Amino acid sequence: MKFSYVFPAMDEFSLSGGLRVICMPDHEQSAFMVALQLPVGRFSDPPGREGICELTAGLISKGTESFTADEFAERLESAGATLFSDAGEENCVLGMRMLASSARSLVPLFIEMISRPRFAKEEFVRLQREMITGLRAETVDPSFLATRHFYAELAGGGHPAGKFQTVRSLKNITLADVKEFFGNFFSPEGALCVAAGDYDRVKLKEFIAEQFSLWKHPLRKKAVIAYRIPHDRQAVAVRLVNKPDITQASLAIGHASPGEKCPEKNALLLANHIFGGGNFSSRLMTRIRTAEGRTYGVSSQLLAETDFGAFLISTSTQNSRLGEVLAGVIEEYRRFCAQGVTAGELEKAKQYAIGNMAFQLEGIGNVVDKLLWLRFYGRQNSYIERFEEMIASIDSTAVNNAIRTYLSPENLIIVAVGKKAEILSQLNPFGDIKNYHFRDKL
Repeated sequence: MKFSYVFPAMDEFSLSGGLRVICMPDHEQSAFMVALQLPVGRFSDPPGREGICELTAGLISKGTESFTADEFAERLESAGATLFSDAGEENCVLGMRMLASSARSLVPLFIEMISRPRFAKEEFVRLQREMITGLRAETVDPSFLATRHFYAELAGGGHPAGKFQTVRSLKNITLADVKEFFGNFFSPEGALCVAAGDYDRVKLKEFIAEQFSLWKHPLRKKAVIAYRIPHDRQAVAVRLVNKPDITQASLAIGHASPGEKCPEKNALLLANHIFGGGNFSSRLMTRIRTAEGRTYGVSSQLLAETDFGAFLISTSTQNSRLGEVLAGVIEEYRRFCAQGVTAGELEKAKQYAIGNMAFQLEGIGNVVDKLLWLRFYGRQNSYIERFEEMIASIDSTAVNNAIRTYLSPENLIIVAVGKKAEILSQLNPFGDIKNYHFRDKL
């Protein structure tokens, strides 16, 4: 499959406050968007206040010094504009989508939102309650519990990835805490703004530079970037999380892996696609679901931040079949690590990677997201524009070397969430078991 993409002509510059800016005209639609990426995320939540970054990012959009939350929402609705926000582990994004004809009136409103949020008490209480309600719903979900226990075992409480939001941590957060967190981290220094849409190139640069130059706030604290955990640092660890009301057990199996800056990351991604990321074409699905019918679905992922990552296999099955499913997954993983990939498998994985990249660049919103991702990890536009060439150059030797270096069936973390009375004996052959109840605090 041929892939060809060239980013539209754009202007990239920095403002005196430390904000990096990308202005990219795009005349395919009469739309405009501005997205601000701040280099602070959940990893920077202080101990006992886990959830504060997400709460702060959400509260920022609930009014400004000049407008109440209702007035602010009405201004946006009347112009057909929408806000979006997302708090990740190492960064968070705040943005606004609008018609290009509304940019002159709405971008100043966006600047006021990020620089002078209202932080109304009633909105804080409402959002805090919503987050607590959502978390309570999540923490009874077996797959959510399995993943959380996996990271607790992998990272431990001293690592940023081993800290989690709890009902108690969310209740501990006060409005004063949110204001302090905002004051410490929400600064133009080190942030990136992408403004893109149906706008004249020269006028767009002048307009955005003029507006964002008004945002002046010093960075008071440095955000946390999670450090890498060696992938071979431990022997097999097994956790059983007792949830006696379910008939199906959820499994999370894996170990540490490198972060986004690893030179072999693309080779590993191709390997993962072949093993468990490629849906029905993957080796895991072919053996565990299609051939043996033991589960409805099984997959693997490479999850990565800047320097920290995890390789994670996820599946679920009837409590009575947990042992055989787990044994089958581990056996297939051992075989994969020992044998590596074939040239035919690799060619199909490359075709998927190249074709999927094309879908990731459909529409202005996806292009903006990709620019934010590139710059956060210090990559230039050529990473995408030469993507086909880069992927095509990866041969089976490179992929198999990456497998031998970073994938390890000897150091697995195994988490099973299910009915203890039915799964305990099935887990015994896999190692010493740490027992938990699903309501235990992590």
